[in-house]
Amino acid sequence: MPKDREIKKLLRPLLSRRSDLVYFGRGICFVPFTRYLRGVVFKLHTHSTRSVITFFANQLCDGENSVNVALEGPAEIPEDWEDDVEATSRKLCDELERDILPMIEPVTNFEEHLKRFPRGLHVFDLSDKSDRYDFNLACDVCTRGDFDRAEAVMAELLDPKNPFYGAPEVVTEEHRFSMMRQERMAYLLMTLRRGKIEVLTLLHDWEAFSVKSMRVEKHWKPSPFPCEL
Repeated sequence: MPKDREIKKLLRPLLSRRSDLVYFGRGICFVPFTRYLRGVVFKLHTHSTRSVITFFANQLCDGENSVNVALEGPAEIPEDWEDDVEATSRKLCDELERDILPMIEPVTNFEEHLKRFPRGLHVFDLSDKSDRYDFNLACDVCTRGDFDRAEAVMAELLDPKNPFYGAPEVVTEEHRFSMMRQERMAYLLMTLRRGKIEVLTLLHDWEAFSVKSMRVEKHWKPSPFPCEL
């Protein structure tokens, strides 16, 4: 499997001709970005030494501290990549630019997110039966000012009678930036019930936290939410 610096070298032709892409942590992402981080990450295949391409589009205002890989792409770095580095680089860059990047570049809002990442394809997709879908939906409608809908979505999901999801019995400030999605979900619900003005501050804080955690601050352009325009 190629090391981090070797992957960057393989991607050099693509990065040299695309100023809208930067390399970060075994992957590339579109820059500059606002509310969505989109890109690809190279991961070691489970049963071999080849590196598969996984691509993602992460809504930043949900407070995740790392990239949530969504789908596995059709391209890869083969096990024999060192036999002809130039050919491997050319093929990889061409496949990325032709087949994968166009799929995720348009994802700048929740509607495009759902369109580009069809439901049911992967455990990390936005399935309408998953807590991630409901959380992303609630965050999105908050940015549009529909706080009542967001509260209803979170209240149903975090109902104490719900044996699968549930929620912390007591929500504290320690849950604000928790690595556990369910704890952040509970914190959002508490904030919605406490005061709608605080909700947008929370989501802006979550965006900043996500960007800093993934070390891409210099490429981020903070922007107002739709309901703030």
